Amino acid sequence: MIRIAIQSDLEIKRASYALLLQEFRDFEVVFKIENNEQLASQLSQNTVDVVFYCYESANKIDWDAFYKLSIIHPNLMVLLFTNSYDTDMFQKVLDSDFMGYAKDNTSVTELKKAIHQLCNKGYYYDQKLYDDHKKHIHNCKLNGAFHDEQPTKITKMERFLLPSFFKGLTTKQIGIKYIKNEETIKSHSRNILQKTNSNSMAEACYKLLVKGVVTLEQLMLHLLLAFCLLGNGLDFSDNSTSDNLDSNSSYEYVKAG
Repeated sequence: MIRIAIQSDLEIKRASYALLLQEFRDFEVVFKIENNEQLASQLSQNTVDVVFYCYESANKIDWDAFYKLSIIHPNLMVLLFTNSYDTDMFQKVLDSDFMGYAKDNTSVTELKKAIHQLCNKGYYYDQKLYDDHKKHIHNCKLNGAFHDEQPTKITKMERFLLPSFFKGLTTKQIGIKYIKNEETIKSHSRNILQKTNSNSMAEACYKLLVKGVVTLEQLMLHLLLAFCLLGNGLDFSDNSTSDNLDSNSSYEYVKAG
């Protein structure tokens, strides 16, 4: 039995898709919600396998919320269900290991296939749209609009600050917390975003976790140990060669795709 949550800002869509999905014996609609705040609240009380996410425009997607949810709930899959197409949006789906994409006019049979494939393989997308997208990216590369990225590294200090960025603290709050200049924290933030080709710290943390640069355990451990480590006078500057935190002073990151 696949447990499903339906999310849409339109009540009529939530109701209609719930009736549609309940026709399948192997699907159970656990709850219907309007936004990501309600989704996070419900997920703290209920377990679901797939979020059936219906939206009109790619601009309405709260990517940060989904990246954070995927980190906290690693088995959660998200099926974006829309006729809207955006190159950046579709690339985010391809780069993730928890998202699928289906058109709003997908047949009932194909929709069932999409949900099962997403749960079993961690991805689903319309093949024709995928082929068109790859051609578009290929043409952009030929025209110099895209460049293949080389492996990059994050420094020990940038890695140390990731938990605070993931938690949502501002650069000013982080600067006060670790007795660092705010401009220094901003510089680290910009570097992480640039190195991971991300638009937000939540996206950057997700990519680094997926690529194995950091683990969820390490991310949470840093939150617990940060004050103790700094209180003992350990040096986490970019030029530090201390092995007190980790034997490696930098970690490689390679862009997906």
